[in-house]
Amino acid sequence: DEKTLHERQIGSSDAVALLERFQALKSQDPYKDNLSLSYFLRDTPYSARDGYVPDLVSSVHRSGEDRVRYLFTPTVDDLKPIAKESPPHKIEIVVRGDVYGLAEKFEREIADFLRATTGLVVNRQQNYFGFTHSEATKGKALEVLLNKLGIDPRNVAYVGVSLDDADALRMV
Repeated sequence: DEKTLHERQIGSSDAVALLERFQALKSQDPYKDNLSLSYFLRDTPYSARDGYVPDLVSSVHRSGEDRVRYLFTPTVDDLKPIAKESPPHKIEIVVRGDVYGLAEKFEREIADFLRATTGLVVNRQQNYFGFTHSEATKGKALEVLLNKLGIDPRNVAYVGVSLDDADALRMV
């Protein structure tokens, strides 16, 4: 379809399940006070004021007057009705620094969760984990663009430096 792929919404049930998994992990040691969550709905990022929120820096960096303004909900539970009515196009979980090797531990924990859901993919950049719809990838966007323009992938050069480039690199 003609929808913008990077804004394809995560399914409501996957969004709620991820919020619940986040809550379960955040309540356990060593994750307590070491995880934060941002919920991106169109141009509006949300975050929950669940106790200590260590890091609200998102992958969306702006400066000056155009700076990103977060809307806060009291808890992650308050995001669940929003997820049911208006699922996000991205949920980002930040692991605070690399305390106790938490980023790697979180990655293993979340891998089990992702195997149970077919509608999500994760892009990890150090201690940032961005969850999106499984079709909101660079490879899928490149495929749609090449098909629309009638370009053979063998005639394309693609340069990428992170794991979220892998599916696009395999195409060309």
